[in-house]
Amino acid sequence: MSTKEQLRAKYDEHGRMLYRLCVVMLGNVPDAEDALHDTFLRYISHTGRFADADHEKAWLIRVAVNICRDMLRKRKRRAVLSPDRLPEAPRS
Repeated sequence: MSTKEQLRAKYDEHGRMLYRLCVVMLGNVPDAEDALHDTFLRYISHTGRFADADHEKAWLIRVAVNICRDMLRKRKRRAVLSPDRLPEAPRS
């Protein structure tokens, strides 16, 4: 089985579950798709070995959760205040 076929098999096996996890954590589809994409990019570049199928599944879940958390942190940092919530400038 080629590497591409192996990746497709892993995506078919775990993709839906990971996608649902990302949607729940992030609350929107585009970010969830990005997180899922990033999860499988990390899977492709992972050089270690997995003890068994359960270890591999747990690794994928942990990576997806960490990516979602990173995205949520970045989202908080980029939060923009509406003009009516900005503090008033000090008067001289």
